[in-house]
Amino acid sequence: MQKKQAQKGKKCPEVRLQLSWARLAPNSVCETVSGDNFAVISPGVWNLEAGPDFTNAKIADGDSVSTGDVEVHNNATDWVMHGHHLDPRYDNVILHVVANDNSCGASSDIRRKLPHVPVMLLQHAPGGGRTPAKADMFPKGRCEALFARLPNDRLLKLFRHAGLKRFDLKTEAVLEEMRSTGVDSAFLKSLFDACGYRQNRKQFLELFARFSGHACQSPEDCETVLWGESGLLPDPATAHLEPQMADFVSKLWDKWWKARTTARPPILWSKSSVRPVNSPERRLAAIAMLIKNLHPSPMMAFANLAKQIPDENLFLKRVSKVLQCSHPLWDGYYAFTIKAPRASRVLGQSRIHDIVLNCVLPALKAYSIMTEDNKTGKFISRAVCSLPKTQPNTIIRNASFKWFSPPSRQHDILSDAIAQQGAIHVYKNFCLETCSECSVCPLGELLETK
Repeated sequence: MQKKQAQKGKKCPEVRLQLSWARLAPNSVCETVSGDNFAVISPGVWNLEAGPDFTNAKIADGDSVSTGDVEVHNNATDWVMHGHHLDPRYDNVILHVVANDNSCGASSDIRRKLPHVPVMLLQHAPGGGRTPAKADMFPKGRCEALFARLPNDRLLKLFRHAGLKRFDLKTEAVLEEMRSTGVDSAFLKSLFDACGYRQNRKQFLELFARFSGHACQSPEDCETVLWGESGLLPDPATAHLEPQMADFVSKLWDKWWKARTTARPPILWSKSSVRPVNSPERRLAAIAMLIKNLHPSPMMAFANLAKQIPDENLFLKRVSKVLQCSHPLWDGYYAFTIKAPRASRVLGQSRIHDIVLNCVLPALKAYSIMTEDNKTGKFISRAVCSLPKTQPNTIIRNASFKWFSPPSRQHDILSDAIAQQGAIHVYKNFCLETCSECSVCPLGELLETK
């Protein structure tokens, strides 16, 4: 049985405590502070972004298996000190790993705010406070040996095939939405989703639901409703705004009071882990400008481009150019009271690339199916295979450390956008689906039969 105790009161660098958790061997038997045994089937994936320290962990208590997140702290009360009790990103935590359980000596108010999940004591790994090597943070999976035996060109073909499967699934989802709510509504919902990205995806989808309840007649009406329903507009009477921003806010309020039909609970926007250039305000300004530029029918505007431009690469460049929107005010602001040191478009090039891949092209393919336009459908299928690679996201980086030796091999294998999409598809459907429990993952058998 494994029961690790930390010296009470000793300061433990959290990063070394996280490393101790990451190094637990699969099926390690551990014990909670209350004396209950459980097995760590998988410690999960080390999360280097905002939110719980480990995601997609799997633990077993007898016949009961739980999957979720794991949070690691020096002290149990750090949960409250760090504000996790107020953060919905921590709602899926199933285990609290600490070096020191100081909850008994805490106030009743702090104890009340602690999570109702098992607590485990753990010693920190040796090595001071330095950041662990990536090899320690992202241990190799069983696929490493399988991928090592396959040449780059075969792996590229494999991931491209998986990427097309992922694209088809996106197309099917948009097509179903188009048939249910309408072509432009489905496209805009996808656009809101893409602009929300990780931190504010749910929030932008909530904004879209509220926005859809209004019968906007013009781009100006759309802009008013977007800002009004967002809850982001400050009070012009109390906020310290620059004259140009104060004028922008006052005009929006004048219009919103007339259009507003009911008061709604505020949308809880996430800003703490968002780069200022990607703030919800700037993304909302980008959506307003895109709606204006693509009025009256966003889907028809892109469909006409697909029919007018016969070359896939030229088409993709033109689509990107259409999405290169600027806002006369928000290009120079991060927030209502924060001016940017230099102006930049409200939608950056990397986000435009992602919108083309994850929003525009699946919607166009769905629209071609809906209208039985086989020629345009085949054109879009060729276009998606022509997209250059994007900036690697967290999943691609994690997968590269898990699958490839050296991890830099991914530059030759995941050499275009559709191959990168394939890596995401494989990672989500195998590594995440099994919580990185390689012994039960069917990917190895599938590779060996191909």
